Amino acid sequence: ILGLIFLINGINFLDGLNGLALGVSSLIILNFYFLSMSHPQNIDQLCLILLIPIFSLFLFNLFTGKIYLGDGGAYFLGGIIGCLSILIANNQIELSTKIACIIAFPIYEIIFTFFKKIIKGKNPFKPDDKHLHTLLYKLISSKLINIIKDINTINSISSLIIIIFFSIYLIFLNFLI
Repeated sequence: ILGLIFLINGINFLDGLNGLALGVSSLIILNFYFLSMSHPQNIDQLCLILLIPIFSLFLFNLFTGKIYLGDGGAYFLGGIIGCLSILIANNQIELSTKIACIIAFPIYEIIFTFFKKIIKGKNPFKPDDKHLHTLLYKLISSKLINIIKDINTINSISSLIIIIFFSIYLIFLNFLI
């Protein structure tokens, strides 16, 4: 239950940058699709049905920045990913340790923020803008603001960088485990 709460809240944390929550969720569900393709439980079809609207919204959000999931959408998407994780583990499609590694990034985002606040002597339950993805956004915007004047473009570039690194992580994960 704690892992499910961390996952759901982690997806909500990622909704701050253009397309980040949708992009990470798309990659996670795409991994679940490939893992469950050869199993008769039809989880792969469910993943494919989910991927079409999520990826479409991702592309729209990445280029326009006009749609955010909001709390309800992020919680819903995190809950769906959590339920898929449980289904895949319970149907013995994949080991729960590998599933935990696939969904680790949103959970890491929560843990990173929580302990960073504790180390700095701040209340870990109060909101702030010191998440890993916002720190990366601030770093990138400080370097690119003189080149690219559009904040929305810098926001999207930050999301793409994180999504590319997450993709590379998932590729290595699937070859190693």
